[in-house]
Amino acid sequence: MPGYSEKWAELIDGVVTIALAQPVSLGISWRSGKFYPEGVEEFDEKLISDVLKWLEGKPKIQALYKNALDNYSQSLAEPIKRKDVISNAFQAVEKFTQEFMESSKPSFDNNFNDLLKKLDIDKEWGKIFNAYKELSKEFGRHGGSDENFIPSQEDTEAFLYLSGIILRIILQKEKI
Repeated sequence: MPGYSEKWAELIDGVVTIALAQPVSLGISWRSGKFYPEGVEEFDEKLISDVLKWLEGKPKIQALYKNALDNYSQSLAEPIKRKDVISNAFQAVEKFTQEFMESSKPSFDNNFNDLLKKLDIDKEWGKIFNAYKELSKEFGRHGGSDENFIPSQEDTEAFLYLSGIILRIILQKEKI
C-alpha cells in the first residue's frame, strides 16, 4: 500500500511530539525521527540542531556527527559507546577541517596550525582547540595507554558539545 509507512511515520512523530510537549521533562528530545538525551535547550539548539542543519550539504560529515549523537544516546545504557562518541565527533571535526582547509592532509594534527590561522581566532581559542585535540587522544582516539579506559558520561557529553562548538566556529567562518 503506497504511502502506508509514511503515514505511520507521521503518526509516530505526532505522538512523540505531543508526549514530549508535556510540562514534565522526560529527559529526551526528538529530532529527525530519533531520540536524543536532553541537555540545556540553548546548547542543544545551537550545537546539535543548527550544526546538523548546516551540515546537510556535507553528508559524510553530518553522518559522523549524527553517529556521535546516536552513540551518546546509547552510551547512557552502554558505557563502552562513549569511546564511539569521542571517535565519531572527532572524525566529524577532522573531516570538516580537511574540507574547510582544502587540504590533502587527512589529519587534524597536520592541519591544526593552518586552521587556526585561517579561522583568525583569539589565541585563547587556539589553546582550547589544542586541548580538544589532546583530549581526543586521551579519551581514546589513539587508544591511549589503557585500552580499557572509558571516559565518564560528563566528559563524553562535554567533548560532544565542544565538538559542536568547533564545528559551529568553522561553519560560521565558511559562510563568510
